[in-house]
Amino acid sequence: MRKGYQGHSANSGPFHLPITLALSPTMKPLVRYDEACRAIAAAKVVDEVKSFHDKAAAMQAYARQAKNRDLEIDAAEIRMRAERRLGELLKAAKGKGQVSRGQPSKKNCADLEQYPRVKLAKAGIDRKLSSRAQRLAALPSPKFEGLLRGWRHRVHKEGERVSA
Repeated sequence: MRKGYQGHSANSGPFHLPITLALSPTMKPLVRYDEACRAIAAAKVVDEVKSFHDKAAAMQAYARQAKNRDLEIDAAEIRMRAERRLGELLKAAKGKGQVSRGQPSKKNCADLEQYPRVKLAKAGIDRKLSSRAQRLAALPSPKFEGLLRGWRHRVHKEGERVSA
């Protein structure tokens, strides 16, 4: 079996299948959107969610260049959902002590960790993305969904700029 990013097999997990489906030209847009949302919700690894976030950002930029407003809005919403899921995963990792706090380690520390903590910068996550993601993750699900609906309405009906 072929290996993908960081040892994950390229065809395993909930992330890889929906990406293929999301980019399939024969599927209807609503089905692709729903598949993308399900894939984000099912993602268990930060790398998967970050990859999906980056692809949604690229899709949003391409849609803007092509002047396809509906696709741009959908891509921005997928990106926001990915940011929220990233925040949930980061919060869980912080709770387990898996993420570095950004402070240099003390040289004379008696209890050296067997496994070093991961730095967000090494995963391609900057401070601003981490902050946004954790703020979105802190919102209760109904409130987040309501904010997305309101944002989508403003952008679609009132012509507000898509800047998510």
